[in-house]
Amino acid sequence: MILWMLLKTFGDLCLYFSVIGAFPGLFSHSFSFLWPVISCSFGVLTATVLSLWGKGKLRYLGLVFCFAPLLLVTGVLDLLILVLPVAYCVLVIYKGQLSVDYSEYRTFFLRSIALWAVFFGIVSLFCAFESVLLLKEATLDYQVPFQYGLLYCIAAVLLMRTLRLGVENQNSGMNRLSNGIFLGGTGALLIGAVILEKYLQSQDTSLYWQVFLKAATAVMVPFYWLFDRITELLPEYDKEFNEIWDPTETGTGAGQAAPPTEIPIPPPAPEEAAFPW
Repeated sequence: MILWMLLKTFGDLCLYFSVIGAFPGLFSHSFSFLWPVISCSFGVLTATVLSLWGKGKLRYLGLVFCFAPLLLVTGVLDLLILVLPVAYCVLVIYKGQLSVDYSEYRTFFLRSIALWAVFFGIVSLFCAFESVLLLKEATLDYQVPFQYGLLYCIAAVLLMRTLRLGVENQNSGMNRLSNGIFLGGTGALLIGAVILEKYLQSQDTSLYWQVFLKAATAVMVPFYWLFDRITELLPEYDKEFNEIWDPTETGTGAGQAAPPTEIPIPPPAPEEAAFPW
């Protein structure tokens, strides 16, 4: 049941953001959609674990992680985007609907994925039409719907597979202590990551970008080292290259200043005709 609610919440939120992400101009945001998806899903996971332990009243501790994405809000649009996913997870925890039925979810998945496929097809056609017109600013985006729609399909398929397997072996090899350590450690890392992302946003950067820079640097360091070793093995070639491109040689006699050269100014490019709209 723990894995069931995690996959269900994760998939439902990915479906929501796949629709919102198709309208970048209408729903502009300053954070990655993956943060609220992970944080809210973990909040529902925490509530589910505490309910299975017989501590139903403590399940409201999961609301801390559901409200954590609100730390990333920098404007009204950010708040409007996060209202529905946060309210959805709060209602799930408040009502204690921490179980999933296979037949009901299968019917919901088939209907939702059919509607999503039609929606994605329309968005893709409109994006293709805009690319043909060579517009400077695109109205719709097909990449974000594709990414989060794919995550929704993966989560839904895994959920239906685990639902068919039943409740057996759900807690095999795991006890309360290990589950508690896992939840506490993961929750602390998640809250810390959200706070760090909030700080990096104030510095006009992002946690994803910083991780990418560090990873790219780690990958490129061996190539830089190899390039330096190669240049050290070819000193004569480097000397000849410097002699060819020596800026002190002017081609005139000693002590004579080089005549000033006029830099030709290119003619202005013809103005393109404005779009008829």
